[in-house]
Amino acid sequence: MKNYYINKNTLAIIPYGENKSLIYEGDKRIIVDRRPNSIIKFNCLIYGSSIDGRLLSCKRIAGYRYKTPILIKEDERILFFPTSSPRLKSCSWISLENINNYYFDNVEKHCVINFNNNVSLDLDISYGVFNNQVLRSTRYLSILDKILTSNR
Repeated sequence: MKNYYINKNTLAIIPYGENKSLIYEGDKRIIVDRRPNSIIKFNCLIYGSSIDGRLLSCKRIAGYRYKTPILIKEDERILFFPTSSPRLKSCSWISLENINNYYFDNVEKHCVINFNNNVSLDLDISYGVFNNQVLRSTRYLSILDKILTSNR
């Protein structure tokens, strides 16, 4: 599959091999012939903006300059955040709205994400970094909500 359309059931976009991604969508796993960043860029365009526009918006609204959360589709509150610098091939993207909880597994030394549909994903990332990305993403959505409700 070459193109993938991010939706409410998309949980995570994980690098898979050299130029592919493994998509967690609901209970399914889908392999896409694009890197995670390319899928994010494609979906920004499909849903009405460029990745640069999304990045600039977040920078202006929340002041974030790196590891910026991306609002893919505002009417459905679909927001993804990177687990590392998007310049790295190892960068994964996680759906904020689909996270139920997360914790650090001290035995296996990785972060475990439990999604709302009971799917779990193990990521090689520290708890602190993951928690910071969740907090930044939540703050960004909160600021956006305030802007949108004050303009109604």
